[in-house]
Amino acid sequence: MGFSKGLKSVLVLVIAVALAVSVYTGYRYRFLAERDFRQVEFVAGYGDIVSLAGAEGMTAREGMSFLKERGLTGVVIQEPTVEDLVKRGDAVVYQGRQLVALLDEAEHPSWLSELQARGYLEPSRTYLVATNPVTGEQLARFIPAKLANSYCLRTEDGCVIGTVAPYEVLKDIGAGFSLATAREVRSRGLDVFLQVRTWPGANRTSIGKVFGQFADMPGLAGIIFNDTTVPGYPGALDETARQMAKLGVPVAEIEFYPQAGLPKLARLLDQHLVRLHTLNDKDQKSLSSSEAIDRYVLAAAERNHRLLLFKPLSNEKSLAAVGHMISATKQRLLEEGLSAGPASTLPVSAAPLGLVFVAGLGVIAGGVLLVAALGWRRWLVGLALAAAAVWVLLLYADRTFAVKVMALASVLVFPTLGVLTGVDAKPRTLGKALAVFVKMSGISLLGAVFLVGILADSSFMLKLNQFAGVKLAHAVPLAVVAVFFVLKAAPGRDLREKIEGMMIRPLETGMALAGLLLAAALAVYLIRTGNEGLPVSGLELKFRTLLDHIMGVRPRTKEFALGHPAMLLLLLYGYRNNRFLPLLVLAAIGQVSMVNTFAHIHTPLMVSLLRTFNGLVLGLAVGLVVYAAVKIFAMWWERLGEAGEDEPEKIRFSEEMRD
Repeated sequence: MGFSKGLKSVLVLVIAVALAVSVYTGYRYRFLAERDFRQVEFVAGYGDIVSLAGAEGMTAREGMSFLKERGLTGVVIQEPTVEDLVKRGDAVVYQGRQLVALLDEAEHPSWLSELQARGYLEPSRTYLVATNPVTGEQLARFIPAKLANSYCLRTEDGCVIGTVAPYEVLKDIGAGFSLATAREVRSRGLDVFLQVRTWPGANRTSIGKVFGQFADMPGLAGIIFNDTTVPGYPGALDETARQMAKLGVPVAEIEFYPQAGLPKLARLLDQHLVRLHTLNDKDQKSLSSSEAIDRYVLAAAERNHRLLLFKPLSNEKSLAAVGHMISATKQRLLEEGLSAGPASTLPVSAAPLGLVFVAGLGVIAGGVLLVAALGWRRWLVGLALAAAAVWVLLLYADRTFAVKVMALASVLVFPTLGVLTGVDAKPRTLGKALAVFVKMSGISLLGAVFLVGILADSSFMLKLNQFAGVKLAHAVPLAVVAVFFVLKAAPGRDLREKIEGMMIRPLETGMALAGLLLAAALAVYLIRTGNEGLPVSGLELKFRTLLDHIMGVRPRTKEFALGHPAMLLLLLYGYRNNRFLPLLVLAAIGQVSMVNTFAHIHTPLMVSLLRTFNGLVLGLAVGLVVYAAVKIFAMWWERLGEAGEDEPEKIRFSEEMRD
């Protein structure tokens, strides 16, 4: 069947129904979930507090009280290594042969004789001796739990740990947590977060023993894993999840610090997860206080981080500086509608499968309209039915994969369809150009609505799952639009004749240079999509921050400075020939980027809406300014040309006057 008016009406009806369903699922399973997800926890490291407070002649308790007055709600206790304890004098390491030799001396520790009497003293073993009761209690609870074939002998000063592990292995093992430290934190009315190290050979037995010790920690509010691998990965994550579930606290996901096993662990915990943002070593050395505050604010307000770990900056190492960052961040977030307190967690939620299926049908209908707009008019009904059948099978086989595929399709189809239906060869008046721009943007944003409805799932909001195909989503629509209009403007009766004509046409130097510049610009554009790629200059970062402060939510530069102004000019002057190709590609970038803004599901929906609205308004304003500048330049150029034509007459008149 060809593309009849009846078929077009059916497709539009399907899109309308799917649009209503997507709006509902986006509101019910995304917007409402985000509305109740507004509380942010402000934490600092216990080690940093001890260090900064000590430098100012204060105790750790006084340091915690000082920061609490400025908004601190919790403290992260990082698990020390055995080497850390040895370096600060809380433990001493002996080789077994050293202790055997020590027995021959007249004076030796009483515990050494008991160690020998019990048959624990062996020359090949390593011995870790606590120098105080607090450390002794800590080592006795955690080291035997982590290391098989180790034992603990209680002493007056704490304990003696014996193990077959050499010190080169033992020194890097986490030495556990002190109950006294946790009680000290809790006595200040602050939440306790444990930063747990992975240990070699973590199995179900050792995981059960280690996590069992955490149940006694007062005020425990969350677990943060220290290393790039979660304890129990890959074979015993189910036991880690079981023990975490017993504790009833969330696991933290550290931004920009991937940890093997964490996404699976979070799923096993029914997504009981909180996203954490902090500064890395490079940030601590390079950022100013105001820049760090901006980073923390954006992390919470625009990326759903509900746990902010504050660290001292290299150039401002003081309790007062950290307190200022906390209080200033808190005030800014209160202005954003967030609150301070125990970190909010998202409940598990996902749009019903039936509604997701209907939303996907809207994308399929849009795809059929796009195929028709590209000039293919045969077997469209069969194409639609086949796509719907594949959609059903994918949903049945693997829902996560299916929704990722359909979400990608939505951001490929609708921006392309919007540009194809809006751009024309004929010039338009300003009023008509603005009307077409609004209509085109509306068609493009249909893709955003379907994307939001299809991915209305808490696992995407927590970034346990992510939108797939970022580079494709930016590149494919531009390629389709460029090829379509190049062929459309080329002379020839059919596709073959158009291509042959283009192949034999001489390549002009200007067009070649323009093509190279365009290719380079597109390469930079694609590389900079996503979180990885070319670094952003300091000047651009400052400009972004300025826009954030002025507009509340910063619009994307490629939209308001390039894409939208270029599209307005293209609609005003028309795509007259292929010399307008660079302008067309720049114009399409605005539509593509606008829809892809909504692919960041971990960003609150209202933030994406405001970013898009600000980009459209500012982009049109820039476009009008550029259009006015072009008109003024054209008038000046025309007058210059007229003056040049009159010059010979002026010369003859001057000569006559001289004669």
